[in-house]
Amino acid sequence: MHKHKRERSLLLELKILVENQVNRRGLLAEHGLSMLINIDDFYVLFDTGQTDVFAYNAEQDEIDLRCVDVVVLSHGHYDHTGGLPVFCRLNKDAPVYIHQEAFYERFNSSQGEPLDENIGIPWVRENTDYDYFKHRIRTHTEPVQIQKNVVLSGEVVRTVHFEDDLPNFLLKKDGKLVEDRVWDEQFLVVKGDKGIYIFVGCGHPGIINCIKSAMNLFPNEEIAAVIGGMHLKNIGSARLDATIQQFKELGVKMIAPLHCTGLHAVWEMKKLLQERITVPVCGDHLVLET
Repeated sequence: MHKHKRERSLLLELKILVENQVNRRGLLAEHGLSMLINIDDFYVLFDTGQTDVFAYNAEQDEIDLRCVDVVVLSHGHYDHTGGLPVFCRLNKDAPVYIHQEAFYERFNSSQGEPLDENIGIPWVRENTDYDYFKHRIRTHTEPVQIQKNVVLSGEVVRTVHFEDDLPNFLLKKDGKLVEDRVWDEQFLVVKGDKGIYIFVGCGHPGIINCIKSAMNLFPNEEIAAVIGGMHLKNIGSARLDATIQQFKELGVKMIAPLHCTGLHAVWEMKKLLQERITVPVCGDHLVLET
């Protein structure tokens, strides 16, 4: 994926830089997500994984990350934001979009008690490592048009009743641990010739909520693809069945479940949605439109 001049009406392609799985010699995988999206030679880096693995994999495939025009961080968890300092050393110019509420300390929880260490952003505003790229951070809560036909959702509207589960996360706010509904999660929408393409990090607000919010941003457009983490691991069968049914009813043409979707959910989706499901891994290159 190198910058090049072209005369065709639209190019939309995707490179998976980080995902939980890899099947190519010489590449690495980690629990995380990073995707490089090329929209007519406008490059968006969507999330940065948890370490420098995204940059290592890019180098193996001869991708120069200086080509990136914009970084989008889907939400403030370590496995989506941890590689940003590495990126900012490689690319000196690209602005970084993130929800303004993404910077809290955050924890997995059980029965209202925190588990393990902070799972929030590894670099924080108080950390000196932040100083050399803080001027590039763009915070927001509302939708942002990044380029023509490329929109960052801002906060996701939540209307789907079966996705209104109790969260298993806590965040520290004003020195107190409170319920974390991951209100900072956002997704990216690209309008192509075949419909809209929805790129998601984890889908904590609910993947169907994300799709319906995207439909509100681009009314009357078909849903060409939903790509990314869908946070369906260990959910109940009723919610999974309802999710798959919604994929059918909403007419989603292609679904690429990644990262935190969960193997059981992927198997069920593949069984019921068959050719609509594709499961890319680290290093895979998808040409979505030409």
